[in-house]
Amino acid sequence: MILYGRIDGDNCLLLYEFAARNDLERLREETGRVVKVRWKQFEDDFANLPAPILYRLVNRFVDVNFELPQLCNEEVENTYPLELALTLNQEEIASALVDHHANVNIVDANGETLLMRLLRKNRVDALNFLLQNGAEINHRVQKTGKNLLHIAASTKCSKELLDWTPLLYAVELENVDVVQLFLKNSLIDVNITDQKGRSPISCALFEVKNMAIAEMIAATAGADLDIKYAGTYLIHYAVKIGSLDAVRLLCEKRADVNKKTSEGLVPLQLAIDSEHFDARLVRLLVDAGASVSQKISNSNITLLQHLFLDEILATMHATSGSCTPFSEAVLLGKFQCAELLLRVGADVNECDPNGKSLLMRAVSAGLDDAAVFLLDHGANLSEKSVLKCHILLFYCSFEVARILVENGCDLDACSDDPGCRTLLHKAIRLGLRDAAIFLIEKGCDIDAPVQDCDNQSSGDTPLLACIRSGFYDVARCLVERGARLDKQMQNSAILNVILSNCNPSLLLVVDRNGNTPLHLAWMAKNYPIADALIKKAPDLVTQFDRDGDTLLHKAVKTADLEWILFLISANSDVNSPTRNPSHLTALHISAQSGSEIIMRNLVGLKIFFMAFLMTRKVMGVSI
Repeated sequence: MILYGRIDGDNCLLLYEFAARNDLERLREETGRVVKVRWKQFEDDFANLPAPILYRLVNRFVDVNFELPQLCNEEVENTYPLELALTLNQEEIASALVDHHANVNIVDANGETLLMRLLRKNRVDALNFLLQNGAEINHRVQKTGKNLLHIAASTKCSKELLDWTPLLYAVELENVDVVQLFLKNSLIDVNITDQKGRSPISCALFEVKNMAIAEMIAATAGADLDIKYAGTYLIHYAVKIGSLDAVRLLCEKRADVNKKTSEGLVPLQLAIDSEHFDARLVRLLVDAGASVSQKISNSNITLLQHLFLDEILATMHATSGSCTPFSEAVLLGKFQCAELLLRVGADVNECDPNGKSLLMRAVSAGLDDAAVFLLDHGANLSEKSVLKCHILLFYCSFEVARILVENGCDLDACSDDPGCRTLLHKAIRLGLRDAAIFLIEKGCDIDAPVQDCDNQSSGDTPLLACIRSGFYDVARCLVERGARLDKQMQNSAILNVILSNCNPSLLLVVDRNGNTPLHLAWMAKNYPIADALIKKAPDLVTQFDRDGDTLLHKAVKTADLEWILFLISANSDVNSPTRNPSHLTALHISAQSGSEIIMRNLVGLKIFFMAFLMTRKVMGVSI
C-alpha cells in the first residue's frame, strides 16, 4: 500500500519492472495503467527494459486499448512502433504488433515503406521479418519513382546486407517481375549463395520448383550451372532426387553431365544405380552427351555395361574376355544392375564359348551370392547339376547346394568319373565329413553301391566305404538311418573286411529300429557272424535294446534254445534283470513262458555258477 501512494510518472516504469519480477500483481496492474496513459513518455526507456517484461507490458497495452490499430501504426518522432521493435531486435514484440494490426506496408510522409527505411539502416533481420510477414517489395516512391533497388544502390551496404541476396528472396517469393528486374542488372551476382549454401537457381529448381524462373536465371550471362547445392552439384542432386524437370532444364542449358563428385560418381551412374530407376533420366543424360565409356568408380566396368538398349542402351554382345554385361554384373555382385539387364532380355542361362553356364562359373568360383541370385531368377538345373553340387560341397557352400537340391538336383546320379560314384561316395572318398552328412540328411540313397565301368556293382556301399577309410562319425550317421553293409546282406568277405578294420565301438551303434549288428545276426540265425561280432566287441552280449532287454532276454521270450545256449557259451549274464519296470531275469521270463527245457538249462547254469562261487570262496580266492 505504501508503494501505491508513491507511483508517479518518474518511477512507474521502474515499479512495474519490480512488480513483474516479484509477482506483485496488484502493483503491476496499477503501474500498468499509468504506463498506458503516459505511453509516449516512456518510449526512450523501453530500450533498457528486459525483453520478457517489455513484451508483457506491450501485450497488455495492445490487448486493452480500443484504439489499437491507430496506436500500432502511429508515427512518433519519425518512428513507428513496429520499426522501433525491429530496430531494438525485439522480434516477439514485433510479432505481437503485427498480430494486432500493425501495418508492415505502412508508408511515411516521404512515400517510403518500412522495408525501405530499414534497408537504409542495414537491418537484415528486420528486412527478413517484414518479408516473411508479407511486406510488398514492388513499392515505388510516388514523388521520385524510386524503388528498393534505387535505395539499395544509394545506401552504403554492410557485408551482412550484401550477403542477404535480394535476388534469392525474390525467387523464394516467385516474384517474376522483380527477378527479371534483378537479372537485367549486370552488377547482380546470379550465383551468390546465402549462409545455407543456397543459390537463386537451386532455390528455383529444388525449393519452389519454378522451372520458368530457373530458366530465366540459367539464361543469364555468367550463370553457373555446375554450382554446388546440398554438398553436391546441381545435376547430381537433380538425378539423386529423380527430378525429371530439373535434369531436363540443366541438360538443355549445357550443364556438365560428365562432372564427377569427390567420390568419382558421374550423374549417369547415379541414375543407373538409383533404387527408383527412371529410364527417362538416363535417356536425357545420354542425349546430352553423358559418356558411356567412363569406368564406374571402384570398378573396371564401364557405364556402357550398365546401360540397356533403347530404355538404357543395353548391349548383350560379349565384351572383352568373353563376358557379357550380365555375367560381369552377376560375378561382380552388382545384382541390382543384373536385375535391370534381365528385364530387357539378358539370359540367366547364358554360356561362355566353352559351353560353361554362368551358374556353373559362379559355383566353380565359390560365389555363393551369385549362385543364389541365378537360382532365384530361374537358372536351369541341367544334367551337370551333380557336378555343380559336388563343387559346392567341396567348397562347403551348403546354402547354394541346398537350393540345388530344392530345385530338383538328383543326389543319387553318378558323376562323370571312371568309378561312377555318387555324390555321397565322392564325399566319403575325399574325406568331406560335413558334405557327406549334408547329403545323408537331404535324403540321398545311403545304400547306393559303386558301379564299375561295365555298370556292374562292386558291392561297396557308403557304409562299407566309411568303415574302410575309418570315417566312423559318418558311418554312425549311416547306421542310425538304417544303412546296410551291402545290398544283398550276404557277403562274409565284406564282413571280414569290416571286422578287421572297424572300431569296436561302431558295432555297439543301434540302427533306426534299435538293433545292433548282433541283433541282426540273431534274426538271420547267422552263428559265425554272431561269433565274430562278439569276439570283436564282447559288450554286445550285455547290451540292452530300447525295450530294456538283452539278446538273452529276447531269445528266452521266443524260446530260441539254440541261441540261448550260444549266448550262455558266450558268457551272457543269466542273472541280469531287464531294464524296465518288471526287472525280470531270464529265469523269470522262462518261468512265465513255461518252457521246461529252457528253464532246466538256465537253472543248471545258475546252480553251476553258484557252486563255482562257493568253491572260490572256500579256497580263499577273491572274486
